[in-house]
Amino acid sequence: MISKKFRTIFIIAMFSLFVPGSNSMAASVIGKDGGWFGDGGNGTNGDRGGNGGAIVGDGGKGGDGQAGKNGGDGKKGGDGGKGGIVGGKGGDGGRGGDAGTGKKGGNGGKGGDGGSIGGRAGNGGDGGRGRDD
Repeated sequence: MISKKFRTIFIIAMFSLFVPGSNSMAASVIGKDGGWFGDGGNGTNGDRGGNGGAIVGDGGKGGDGQAGKNGGDGKKGGDGGKGGIVGGKGGDGGRGGDAGTGKKGGNGGKGGDGGSIGGRAGNGGDGGRGRDD
């Protein structure tokens, strides 16, 4: 027989599974993770994309890297978020930032891992343009 204390904890845990899912559907800014069922938000300014929901959901795209400031190198694009366990696609990597004069463009971000069951990985981001002039 299951003890009364364990049963109460189990019931509370089951109901709390659905609370993060309701917030995760609106995860559309700065790489927020997708809770249980939602998609991860997209990253900005080279930030990582949010991970997809723990059960299902696609990872968010990594933010594009910033262009080189004051003639500097371009910044790396953000990595894509991971896809959810069941069929979630990993987020695509962000594009690397373009360089200032005589500098190197930033590397593209890595694509996020796909879900374990039927998921697929995201694409890596393109590198930024370097400049020779």
